[in-house]
Amino acid sequence: MSEFTEKQYLLWLSNVSGMTNIRVEALLAHFGNACEIYSADTCELRGFSFMSETMLDDLTSKEKAGRIDELCRKIESSDTKYITKFEPEYPFLLNAIYDSPLLLYYRGTIPDNRLPNISIVGTRKCSEYGVNAAHLISRNLAKCGVTIVSGMARGLDSAAHLGALEGGGLTVAVLGCGVDICYPPENKSLMEKIQNNGCVVSEFPLGTPALKAYFPKRNRIVSGLSLATVVVEADEKSGTEITANLALEQGRDVFAVPGSIFSKQSIGTNNMLKNGAIPLTNYMDVINYLANTASIDFGVLPDEEIEIEPNLDDDNESSVVYKHIKSESITIDELISLTGLSAQKTLVALTKLENRGLIERLPGQRCIKSIR
Repeated sequence: MSEFTEKQYLLWLSNVSGMTNIRVEALLAHFGNACEIYSADTCELRGFSFMSETMLDDLTSKEKAGRIDELCRKIESSDTKYITKFEPEYPFLLNAIYDSPLLLYYRGTIPDNRLPNISIVGTRKCSEYGVNAAHLISRNLAKCGVTIVSGMARGLDSAAHLGALEGGGLTVAVLGCGVDICYPPENKSLMEKIQNNGCVVSEFPLGTPALKAYFPKRNRIVSGLSLATVVVEADEKSGTEITANLALEQGRDVFAVPGSIFSKQSIGTNNMLKNGAIPLTNYMDVINYLANTASIDFGVLPDEEIEIEPNLDDDNESSVVYKHIKSESITIDELISLTGLSAQKTLVALTKLENRGLIERLPGQRCIKSIR
């Protein structure tokens, strides 16, 4: 009788030094299951061309039973779970890609395979326009029952997660480190909210630090979990562009949000559009895509709240100022010029609008429409 379950043997195998998903597949193809690999002798294992002495030592160590116990205790004590690619709950879209993770560590609830996932990604050094677009698209898709997948990075990833949470939906954060590590550190509160309304997930073992080399590997999971990827803003030759290319390699479609021709952050997305990406100017572009390509019936769709303007009829000056404040920041001097109001009246109107939560003040005497 086996000392451990097949799932526990797979956990051990994934933590063997130098082991990769492709190497695991080769071993499983030969031995049939992880239990047999655990029981294999040195001669049997040495025949594999990728087998290093370090890997061989790990696979045949007399301490390997203790290693499995140690891994299981660490997971159980850290409020973490793991799922292997051989379980029915494992995301089937991810299982279909090349080099799919042998197992995923997660906190929260793995997304239901029956619900549609869309990844929304973008640059860390984003504009106000990008933040508003990512937040709005995510929020409205989440209201329709779409799960939002992103990487919890600074900038647009965070905006996408926040939009999904505000829309009352589910969101998945794919990390480039262990799920017991919050990266970036300032996203600790966001990470906790994601765990309660979806999950944080990683193929990296607990305790794995966030290293630059891990993020391209993380990106293939972001796109692999999703029916399509939405790119909001991307610099030329950026990590976001890598995610989009991975999505295409995986046979998934890519949407791109058009941006200003004067914006550095939109060079990547505008190039994607020239090269055949699907233009996205409204969240309904994604809803219609899912209805047509995946035959998803969304029923009665919620209103797009952003189009509902606040009632400012009782304050003409505030109404005039507010009409000129958009999703990209504007200076107070520009507002004075556009509205024809005095500096004092413009500042009073801005104060009223800020108190109502309709605008935000930014450094450099600038302001922007609040995300609502």
